[in-house]
Amino acid sequence: MRQVYIISDLHIGGAASPDPRQRGFRLCTHTDILANFINSLAVSDEATELVINGDMVDFLAEEPFEVFTESQRAASAKLLRIINREQAFFDALRHFLRQGHSLTILTGNHDIELTLPEVRQLFERTIAAQGKKYRFITDGEAYTIGKEVIIEHGDQYDAWNKIDHSGLLLLRKMQKLINDELRHVLSEEDLKAFNRATPELEKPAEMTETQDRGWFDTYTWASGLLSLLTQKDDKNIKKRLPALLKALRVLQNDRSFDVSQESLREYETAARHLVGNGYKYVIMGHTHFARRIPLNDAGAIYFNCGTWADLMRFPKAIFSGNDQDALAQLNVFIDQLLQNQLQEHLVFLPTYVHINLDDNEMVSDIALMEYEG
Repeated sequence: MRQVYIISDLHIGGAASPDPRQRGFRLCTHTDILANFINSLAVSDEATELVINGDMVDFLAEEPFEVFTESQRAASAKLLRIINREQAFFDALRHFLRQGHSLTILTGNHDIELTLPEVRQLFERTIAAQGKKYRFITDGEAYTIGKEVIIEHGDQYDAWNKIDHSGLLLLRKMQKLINDELRHVLSEEDLKAFNRATPELEKPAEMTETQDRGWFDTYTWASGLLSLLTQKDDKNIKKRLPALLKALRVLQNDRSFDVSQESLREYETAARHLVGNGYKYVIMGHTHFARRIPLNDAGAIYFNCGTWADLMRFPKAIFSGNDQDALAQLNVFIDQLLQNQLQEHLVFLPTYVHINLDDNEMVSDIALMEYEG
């Protein structure tokens, strides 16, 4: 028998703002709680596996801001900053492995730099993964447990954020080919000097820009809508508040935080397709919204792990009362949004999927849970 814990979308990265009223570029502001969770798993006497289902770290939150940091040196420098800033999290992973437990890492669309060899090696050295029960799954491959469970990050079902894994594979091959050829004609010292002095390879044409790999949460939805309303010559936001209020009131009955409903239908459709291929439990991440949705009478269930990053709720006052009061509340909210002062609107819902497996790797129990430690 063994236990499996699946978490997703940690989004560790980004520096805090020197102004305590502002967030900076951090999506995850609770890495101390995350480290406590991992340490609590490490003390188990049972065989335990931790699966991190994509977007463990967030390279997009690190300066210089780039859609994809293809330079292995630059990406490694970003990762090193994250490690130094959030040491407790990486220490917890190292301790978890040292206790003899298993760690499985999948990539998402915010941490694809981890597929670059030098970057991944830095991460693996940091957590002392060599010789431990550790696996790293890349190139969009799903992870299966026994014959019943399939785990995917889920970005491939998001038309705006899916990653071109074939382009990534080509980039890694090109980088390796050039370095292998240079080793025949340069000494190790000269090769290192060459790598320091030479610009990185151009990204191959086959690699998409992943359509900005943007933040996926309601905060971004509001920001995008605000940009849409203010992109014309008239920069007076207050003149556009009635139009923004009308658009936001579409969300008056929004069920984004309802774990029993999937508003992003492409994910439920994909889960049903995977069940049709023989799996009973489909587990995804990416959307940031925790889900537990039964799919048929045979007990098949679609789960979404949710996120350990902060989420945002729109102020209820915007959706209630008369237009005049709602517009006044919306005006305050927009000012907070533009100044990145959102603390009162943020929620932290550290959810995970927990599985108990029998000796035949069949699921004896599975549940969506929230960490309360």
